[in-house]
Amino acid sequence: MTFVPAGCHRFAQYEGGTLDYIGIRIRPEACPRGVPAGGLRPFTNRPDPLVHRLALALDANQDGPAGSLFAESAAALLLAHLHRAGGGDDGDAPPRPSRRAIRQVVDHIEAHLHSALRISELAEVAGLEPHHFRRAFKAATGLPPHRYVTERRLARAAELLRDPNGPPIADVAARVGFSSQSHLTTAFGRQYGLTPAAYRAAHR
Repeated sequence: MTFVPAGCHRFAQYEGGTLDYIGIRIRPEACPRGVPAGGLRPFTNRPDPLVHRLALALDANQDGPAGSLFAESAAALLLAHLHRAGGGDDGDAPPRPSRRAIRQVVDHIEAHLHSALRISELAEVAGLEPHHFRRAFKAATGLPPHRYVTERRLARAAELLRDPNGPPIADVAARVGFSSQSHLTTAFGRQYGLTPAAYRAAHR
């Protein structure tokens, strides 16, 4: 892993062979409170299994139904990890939100499955910093925010498909936050083992 903070430049030359890499860019203003962007030191070619797994997961989830949520969660995790790797303190354990706060977040998700939900938006509903929200939400629900949202979108899609008077599949996709019918078909098949059309036929 190579880390180049904002305002720094890295020059490298490679000769021979093939170089495969994933580049992750994070806005400095996305730094969670207590993690000073200006205090992160650059380094180069450092082995880091956590960042390697995170980069592969970002690459795999970029077109997912909760891709933006996953990217924001990954950015917060990566920044905190870089801060710790540089000798910084990640601070105390994140505050534990009340059951009411988590319920408000869950209700907000249910009411906005059709829209592009963001970590900052959900964290504000919970009254937490985005940096802490992901861990707190997972501790309360058993799932990270992006996974929870994806599963709720697919469950809502299944409800609409079981409805004998339900809308066309393309409209189902739009109502639950998928960018297209094909996008829904891929995610739905992965979750339920059937295409939306086959699932609808099996429940009529």
